[in-house]
Amino acid sequence: MDLEMSKDQTQLNEIGICTLDTRDLQDFKQKPTSDTRKLLSTYSFELHRCKAISKRFRYCEAEYMAENKVNDLLQRVLRTESLFPQSTETRQVILIANGIFHDLFNLRKMGLLPDLSDFANIIVVDTCDISRRLIKEETRARLWVIPKYFHIPYCYDSLHHGGNDANLTLKALIMLTLESCKNFNWSPEQNQNRALLLPVAREAAPLAEWQLRKTTKEATIAQKKAFRETRFNMWADNGDKDDDCSGFLLEL
Repeated sequence: MDLEMSKDQTQLNEIGICTLDTRDLQDFKQKPTSDTRKLLSTYSFELHRCKAISKRFRYCEAEYMAENKVNDLLQRVLRTESLFPQSTETRQVILIANGIFHDLFNLRKMGLLPDLSDFANIIVVDTCDISRRLIKEETRARLWVIPKYFHIPYCYDSLHHGGNDANLTLKALIMLTLESCKNFNWSPEQNQNRALLLPVAREAAPLAEWQLRKTTKEATIAQKKAFRETRFNMWADNGDKDDDCSGFLLEL
């Protein structure tokens, strides 16, 4: 989970959630596929409509959510790990964030967080704390420090966005977990999980919608330019072979 707050820390602007269902690992191992992106499900909810923020989301489209719906959302996620009301099965949920206790404090202060004591199966993990212990004590608390250390692809312009940061936080935890266990004797199943999770953690985020439009536009311009150059070269070749203007007239 990742929260984006106002500068004075009194207003919640975004909440990002990224989930990894361990049951999906079993499905992927039974039916291997190259599209490992489906293992992570990433969502972004905006409490205040802002087009500039929405277009920075790298995973599908951001959704608008009224503030009075946040508590219900967190209740579902913390109990079932699912955002969808039809999911009712209670699961063992591990809640992960970078600087999570600061986020939990802000949610409680705003009355948006359910009492965690109601969720007997929940485990709370702070990637910031783990990275300081595992990498080095003086590691900065910034989220981008962990991906940079583990060579997880990211872009500065996609940081400080709830959904993007939630996805990056989960990838960071995967790499921290693999790093902490690197000297252990791995079972065949653990090795299989490692081989599956490593490319997931190091997979580059997809382009945002505006970047896709820009890329498509640039490709179209380049294609038209190449076409014009090809046509001009054809005309030039015709001109070298003939003294008349038939090649030029043909192009017209």
